[in-house]
Amino acid sequence: MDEESNISNQQTKNVEAYKALLTIDQQKEALRTKESYWKAYILSIIIPPIGLYYFIKYFFFGKGDSGKRRAAVISLILTAISLVLNIWLLQLFFNQSIPDKNQDMNFLKELITPENQKNLQQLLQ
Repeated sequence: MDEESNISNQQTKNVEAYKALLTIDQQKEALRTKESYWKAYILSIIIPPIGLYYFIKYFFFGKGDSGKRRAAVISLILTAISLVLNIWLLQLFFNQSIPDKNQDMNFLKELITPENQKNLQQLLQ
């Protein structure tokens, strides 16, 4: 009788230990997937075309998991926002670096006038 109760107690402890290990493994896997989602989000913002890779990876090859589909949509949205911001910033940068043509023409006209040519020659000598 004692042996049977020891065996049943041991089996109960084994089942509890197995459940605890299984819970730990599931939590570890959940953390790993959340880390990969954050990596996808950050890369979608920094390097927008990579966001398309994560969208395809999680949306089409996510095995129907709703968390992966949500991560795919978020990475696609972040990619689109990042692309729009990057294009806008590049446009602002190039508009500032390229001067107006009218301003260039006025500058050249001033250099061509005889008075300014003489002043320029004196400065260069």
